[in-house]
Amino acid sequence: MDLETRVHAEALLLKAARTYGVQVRRDEVQQHLRHDHYGAALAEWASLHLTTDNLLTPDELAMATDCPWPRYSVLDRNGQVDILANLHDLSEVQGVTEDDIKLAIDELRRSTESITKQSETLRHQQDALSRLVRKRAENDARRRDLDLDWQSKSESERQRVAAEVEAASQSLAFRISDLEEQGTQAGSNLNGTIGEIFRTDDKLLANLQKLGWELEQPDPDETSKLDKLRETCSRLVKITVETVRARLDTLYLDTLVQAERSGRVRPSTDDEVKALEVEVESLHSEILSVAQISVEQQYLEPALQTVSTEGGQSAMRTSNALQYIDKCLDYLLGRLDRIQGRIETHLSHQAAAASLIATAKSEMAVEILPPMKQPSSAAPVSIFPTSPSKTNTPARKRSNTVGSHHRRRSSGVIDEPPLDTLMYTLSVPSSVSEGAQGRAQIVALSKILEERWKKYDELAQSAQETFEIGALAQLNDIRLAIQLVRDSVLAESPFNEPRLVDPEISGSITVLAADVEGAKDRLALVENQRRDRRSEKREEFIERWG
Repeated sequence: MDLETRVHAEALLLKAARTYGVQVRRDEVQQHLRHDHYGAALAEWASLHLTTDNLLTPDELAMATDCPWPRYSVLDRNGQVDILANLHDLSEVQGVTEDDIKLAIDELRRSTESITKQSETLRHQQDALSRLVRKRAENDARRRDLDLDWQSKSESERQRVAAEVEAASQSLAFRISDLEEQGTQAGSNLNGTIGEIFRTDDKLLANLQKLGWELEQPDPDETSKLDKLRETCSRLVKITVETVRARLDTLYLDTLVQAERSGRVRPSTDDEVKALEVEVESLHSEILSVAQISVEQQYLEPALQTVSTEGGQSAMRTSNALQYIDKCLDYLLGRLDRIQGRIETHLSHQAAAASLIATAKSEMAVEILPPMKQPSSAAPVSIFPTSPSKTNTPARKRSNTVGSHHRRRSSGVIDEPPLDTLMYTLSVPSSVSEGAQGRAQIVALSKILEERWKKYDELAQSAQETFEIGALAQLNDIRLAIQLVRDSVLAESPFNEPRLVDPEISGSITVLAADVEGAKDRLALVENQRRDRRSEKREEFIERWG
């Protein structure tokens, strides 16, 4: 609203108040004209209706309020009789008969009855408007009380939830610090334990390597002893053979000499000598094998048996050593497998703890916005709403004829029927209440009601879909987080499901699952409530106008 319009409306309002004796201050008029809600409407109404063409002068008002018989004297006293007489030529005016007077009296009586009925109708409308204003004021007061009640409950609930969230955040922060400290300490302890185990294994492997080197080298003394024994036995066989041959030759020669000396032996022929030589030579060949067998049985076989006994003991010792080495290596491999399983379990726990810690930190990092502050007092609502069909219609000029007694009286209150007020409150177009009657009006209202219901259903469906999409996204995120935690926990576990080392993490997972089930239950409850929801305005409209 521009300044010129506001100044013009202020002048019209102050002039009308002074003219009709209404006590009003300039600052009050300015305050109402500057109001954000109805200031522009008040200025527009004053510009349209508080003009000289629409307002009665004080004399005209006095004439309208007095009885009709002394009206001529009032006109004569005011000097209006001569002015009115000059307006018409009295010679052209026909004489008034008694019938005309009766007709005029009847017409005046009918006009009086019509005015009385109209006054009664206006009084009823004013009473209805007063009741409507009073009802609206009561509803506004109850609504304000309900709003204040709801705001106080919401604030207390918000404070309670904020306190619970703060306590849970502090507890979660302590738990996170404990988990991080436990993870760091467990990592250092694991590194120390693994280092100690590896050092022990290295010592054992070094000892096994030394033992293997000792088993791979043959005994040089044993080999030299066997070679020396075989050489000695071969010399002994040779000496024994030569000794036996020498004894045999000596014995044979002695026998021949004794036989020759005794003379009892006849001379031998050449054939006998050759046969005897052959026999002696055969004995020489048999002496070598017999001597060799004798020496082997007497000396070499016991020595070899002794050496083989000692070699068997050495082989047994080597076999035992190899079995010991094999068992040690199996033990080391088994322990490495167990250590690998423990390390993988530890890493799985660490990954699960890190994932939970990251999720908790991201949730704790979300800033909780404070609630929007509601204005302390709502803008005052105009008690007399202006109908659009009437504000856009230019004011009707009144005629200057004196006989026009049906002029519209101008005042500060616009008379609105209760039905128009209700239609304006429900945002129903004025064409429905003015242009249609009876069945057509019912059909139009039904169509508007159906459109409102469709719009309400669309809004409800949109809100439901938005809520379901958000809830589904959160449920998918929670389900994915639980699946990741479960997969990390069940990794490398072919048998029963393992339990987490920290029972509090298991409790957190259980709480998450319970929250998911609670969200599902709330979602189902909202869907049930959505089906049973009814419109309060529709029920009120049907109860009042049905």
